[in-house]
Amino acid sequence: MYDFPNIHERIITVETTTLDRIIEKYKINRIDLLKVDVEGAEVLCYLIMH
Repeated sequence: MYDFPNIHERIITVETTTLDRIIEKYKINRIDLLKVDVEGAEVLCYLIMH
């Protein structure tokens, strides 16, 4: 790792969800195109989708 002595550490909390929950919440019946950028784990991402 790099040492950045002038940068102060902050903890940021963000809310996350799953694609399955978004599909259910908004009652999405079909996805024609889905852009995924998961640093080489695209196949795994598609395999675990319902």
